[in-house]
Amino acid sequence: MADLYAKYNCTYCQEDISGLRVKCVECTDFDLCLQCFSAGAEIGQHKNDHSYQFMDSVFPL
Repeated sequence: MADLYAKYNCTYCQEDISGLRVKCVECTDFDLCLQCFSAGAEIGQHKNDHSYQFMDSVFPL
């Protein structure tokens, strides 16, 4: 239940993510805001062609 109130930051721009976030399925603890995802953000081992899930709070959509 505590995960429902978890806060997430975009791994790329470090901004708080409110609402929908993009979770990389291939990278551990890697989340993007919609703006960075739309721009094709890549950082470190993360590439923009990785598999991903759209997440609303903690539930995949």
